[in-house]
Amino acid sequence: MSDFEQLRETVMQCQKCGLRQGCTHVVFGEGARDAKIMCIGEGPGYYEDQLGRPFVGASVTSSNAVRLKTEILSPRSGRHACRISLGR
Repeated sequence: MSDFEQLRETVMQCQKCGLRQGCTHVVFGEGARDAKIMCIGEGPGYYEDQLGRPFVGASVTSSNAVRLKTEILSPRSGRHACRISLGR
């Protein structure tokens, strides 16, 4: 198991603070593991919590946010997206 996979597994199972108790899914992040650019948002919103994915739902409704998701953070972009807090 790589360091990245081990970190993800540890975070997904963590119960050390109250954040995990109130969330449906941990929003670990997605994208290139070796990204040179990382887009970090605030804590997960409702839909992110429901899906376990960053930058979904209300956070991508404006035209700039849609561009962020479709162009800048596309799986082919080589970038990584996550939230500063992993739980809602």
